[in-house]
Amino acid sequence: MQRISHILFQAFFCFSAWCVIAQDFDFSPLAIELPQQSVTATLQDQSGYLWLGTGTGLVRFDGYQSTIFLHQPAEPDTLVHNHILSLLETSNGDIWIGTLNGVSRYLGSNKFANYLHDPHATERTAAHYQSLTEFDATVWMHSRSKIWRYETKLDRFEHVSQSGGAPVSGIQRIRAESGFLFAATEQGLFRLSPATRQFDAVFQGYPVLDWLFLSDGSLYFTTPVYNGNKVYHRSADGRVTLQPALQGGWQFFRDQQGRNWLLGASLHRLDDHTEFPFTKDNEPAFIVHSMLESRGGLLVNTSKQVLRYVPSEDKFVPMAVDDSSLTGQLSTLSSTRDGTVFLNTAQSGLLKWVPDGKKFMHYKPPRFSRDGGIGGTGVRSIFEERVKDQIWLWTSNTGVLKKQILDAGGKPTGITHMY
Repeated sequence: MQRISHILFQAFFCFSAWCVIAQDFDFSPLAIELPQQSVTATLQDQSGYLWLGTGTGLVRFDGYQSTIFLHQPAEPDTLVHNHILSLLETSNGDIWIGTLNGVSRYLGSNKFANYLHDPHATERTAAHYQSLTEFDATVWMHSRSKIWRYETKLDRFEHVSQSGGAPVSGIQRIRAESGFLFAATEQGLFRLSPATRQFDAVFQGYPVLDWLFLSDGSLYFTTPVYNGNKVYHRSADGRVTLQPALQGGWQFFRDQQGRNWLLGASLHRLDDHTEFPFTKDNEPAFIVHSMLESRGGLLVNTSKQVLRYVPSEDKFVPMAVDDSSLTGQLSTLSSTRDGTVFLNTAQSGLLKWVPDGKKFMHYKPPRFSRDGGIGGTGVRSIFEERVKDQIWLWTSNTGVLKKQILDAGGKPTGITHMY
């Protein structure tokens, strides 16, 4: 099976992929059997298989056919639970599946090793294993109330607590950064101690959604939506001050030049406290969804427009999307090695822009296009093959991957399988 590199589009987040994209192409539907149309997690593994998690089972697609894995209560080596929340492939090739109630590791031959399943839990009381992370050569995961570390020799997960034994609860996310593992929680920000293998508090007393360390030892952090998306600065000596001018910020971004940005109700450059309030037709452009750095420059995406940074003028200028059928919110930016930028939308399909282009090309759902429609209004995932000019799409309202292939002349050849 040929290798595909994977770009996963999800609201507010983006990842890089490495391939060259053809300039003109059409999409054709490819039927993949799914236990339900709502896809909750996607993964492309080192062997090229596509894994799709749904609310009622797990699917593996090999280019020819789908294999559906389901929980069977009488068979302990089947999938631990059918509601999939997260997927992870580790550096050694293991496939891990986080579910509503328990975690599975794929053993091959359609069998699984299962962990942390509570047979008495209901959907409301189950742990919801929503994030899997590889750090320090092992698997870490968290529910809302606990952080767990997989112990390879014992073949089991161990609960990781704070120093002194207190639990780390109200967990928003865990993230590896600068050689450490951090946990953002409703209690504060915690860092794993290499010596004790427990979490020490960086600070407590504030709920944390995202954070950004600065070179002087200070940091910025944001609080979750229920706390009003407030932004604070914590100095190197521990003083915490609210930043009213940054109200509504939620995510940080550091570009390749070392500039620090805050995305939210507007865009702020933290280094010199500059705000870039975006408007369109003299109306606010709503929330800043994502920021991306590619060969085309530094791009920012709001609900209504995409803008490119012009360093000589120190400002962002709108990029053209000349299409009256484009409706609804713009969502996530992603870029390929050659500088091609993709932008998915909530209702109007897929947009593509090349570095030397004047405007975004629009690939529309069927209601806007007779030929080459992408089959769905919201694009959630893209899989791209390195060798051939081939793209697979998953659209949110159909839950079905789409595929196109071009011949040497750049014309679509229809649906064929990977080998």
